[in-house]
Amino acid sequence: EHASPRLVQDAASAIQAGHYNVPFLHLNSRRFLAGSSFCLRDLYSRLLDAPAPEVLGSYCCSQFLVRRDRLLARPRALYTRIVAILSGDFPLACAQDVKYDPRPRIAVSALFEHLWHIVLGEPPLLTPRRSNQRLPLFAQIDI
Repeated sequence: EHASPRLVQDAASAIQAGHYNVPFLHLNSRRFLAGSSFCLRDLYSRLLDAPAPEVLGSYCCSQFLVRRDRLLARPRALYTRIVAILSGDFPLACAQDVKYDPRPRIAVSALFEHLWHIVLGEPPLLTPRRSNQRLPLFAQIDI
């Protein structure tokens, strides 16, 4: 329901064959509507110590492939901050309504779904796969 099995299989085959060199590939087929919210802007600015862009856009959820150099491009302190935020040890302006969803920290986790691509070096408005010429053809085709 989240990651496209065909896309995962094709990417794994390309990696195994040594023909895959994409810095970031989102594996979900569903896209979020591009936009922003107070809570998302707050998380962005606290996480990245910068003002949030007007519009953010990406695919749903947190399944993606990222190249090693992209992971290493960010300082370790950023990943430490991510863990602190997801663990609840770093204050954010928005709180979770546990009556709506009692799963611990699910609201913060859901906000991160809108930011992973930026954290990992992509622009705030992620180009849809079908229009992204940097991707191999198998990744541009919506299944």
